[in-house]
Amino acid sequence: MILHQNVHPFVVCYHHLTAPLDIPNISASSQNPTALQRIQELEAEKLNANLPEMMDTDEQGTKFEAPKFTAHLNDVDCEEEGTARFECHLEPNNDPSMKIGRASRFFCQRNVCSPTSLTCLEWKLNDKPLSSGSRIVPSSDFGFVNLEIQNVKPSDAGVIKCVASNLTGSATTSGALKVNPASGIVSATQHPKGQSGLESINKMEAGGVSISLHLQDAALPAAGLEKPVFTTGLPTEVCAADGRLHLECNVEPKSDPDLKVNWYHNGLPLASGSRIKPAIDFGLVTLDIADVSAERDAGVYTCKAINKAGEAVVFTTVTCESTSGLDLDTKHPKGEEGLDAINKFEAKGQLPEDDAHEPEKGEAPKFVTPFKDVETTEGDKAYFEAKLEPKNDSKLKLEWQLNGKPLMESSRYKMVHSFGMVIFEIGNVGNTDAGEYTCIATNAFGTASSAAELKFVEEKSAQCPKFTDKLEDMFDLKDGASVHLQAGLTPVNDPDLKVEWTLNGRPLPVSSRLKTVADFGYVMLDISSMDSRDSGVYACRAWNK
Repeated sequence: MILHQNVHPFVVCYHHLTAPLDIPNISASSQNPTALQRIQELEAEKLNANLPEMMDTDEQGTKFEAPKFTAHLNDVDCEEEGTARFECHLEPNNDPSMKIGRASRFFCQRNVCSPTSLTCLEWKLNDKPLSSGSRIVPSSDFGFVNLEIQNVKPSDAGVIKCVASNLTGSATTSGALKVNPASGIVSATQHPKGQSGLESINKMEAGGVSISLHLQDAALPAAGLEKPVFTTGLPTEVCAADGRLHLECNVEPKSDPDLKVNWYHNGLPLASGSRIKPAIDFGLVTLDIADVSAERDAGVYTCKAINKAGEAVVFTTVTCESTSGLDLDTKHPKGEEGLDAINKFEAKGQLPEDDAHEPEKGEAPKFVTPFKDVETTEGDKAYFEAKLEPKNDSKLKLEWQLNGKPLMESSRYKMVHSFGMVIFEIGNVGNTDAGEYTCIATNAFGTASSAAELKFVEEKSAQCPKFTDKLEDMFDLKDGASVHLQAGLTPVNDPDLKVEWTLNGRPLPVSSRLKTVADFGYVMLDISSMDSRDSGVYACRAWNK
């Protein structure tokens, strides 16, 4: 897009007003089309002859220059049902016809009217005329132009544009209105990536060998794939009381018909049965188990949500409450074997021999299932899982290392070692978390280790930026004129989308004369009081991940 400034005395611009006549019982068509055409031609000749004389003067002959905004519109971030106020400053401020939509004289040719001294202000929302009313009040006085929107609604959000024009020229300034929904029912998407993330959800493959749940809503946009995410997780530990266990969590996207949710118990697919009832309703995932017993139901429960784009995992450790007030199990360190030995010695009427020097029996640790490498993106969770034996060795110790060095403690780390399951979870992953993680298990009989690599992957946006409109070249602009550049840009509401304007290959200078807007699918640049420094090639560059 090229801006070129010249010293032409004026630039002619026409203002067209079209008002179709629609009155009952009155015919708007001519009864003599031939005569009407001739009359219009004669009026057009007279209008064209007089137009240069009245181009930029009022009824007293005072000349007014083209309008220009010396202060651009402000951006507003408003709460729903609140009041949004936009302000800007416009010159000339002594133009008596500077009113909202006021025109002084009209010469009409067919349905086109050309005013002799028309300086009017027009407000637009997302390039559509903004109608005034009791809730929307525009005003203009002494060069100060204001727009007040009361009881703001979500539908009012968008790009607000003010256009000032007369026969000498026109000027435009823009501002963005963002509306924050009120508490209560929220109709806007709550996806972490906004509208772009919602639009990127697509059909995903089904899979899994354990208890699986299908969401049945078929209304899903087919724009791309989005990884599952648990918006609420499982508690760290759960104690099953009264013989019942209830687990619940929330998963997104809740409207994906092909999302699979699988439950695992101690690393194995959870067997289905009449007492085990999984369920899902509008993103709420639940698991209910009746007749719970410690022997078969205690352990680590894992819930995995899987689709083509990836998976998300939450887990918890479940213990069972004893149904009896008395614990009849032996507390001997060697269990039933030690209890039998005591009984034998007591039967013989003698004390057991000192066995302190007898070698202790046990086994060295062993990773039955090793850790697997993980790939993740910024802000996601990294989940490592392995199985370790012996399961009931109370003296078994675990040590974690990152790239061969002891792992520093962090609130983002969650570590579990229970019922033979070793789980390590990293929340809110960043590029500094990448590397090789090693778990070292040690007891009196030996040492075992298992390592896995965490790979950090830069996430790419589901849609590349694309300009839907082109910037138009502008030539022969007057010194002090105002310029408005505008183009459409997709995707809309992409939080990773960035926009940069350049002049002759260099970033735009910081100036109160320049105002940029990049929101709601639009990119805009407003320049007021331009001079020779503003001439050149303007470029707008947009990029995302």
